Amino acid sequence: MADHPTPSRRAREIVAGAYDIHIHVAPDVMPRRIDDLTLALRFAEVGLAG
Repeated sequence: MADHPTPSRRAREIVAGAYDIHIHVAPDVMPRRIDDLTLALRFAEVGLAG
């Protein structure tokens, strides 16, 4: 996901422990950038709860 800006440390602090309740992941009828398991690992890496 290199084409997205990197959030600041403060932005990461604000969303620490948050949940993203609206996501679009693969597999889907449309091509998606990421699958659900990979996204879950990414969320854990950046401090999101889900």
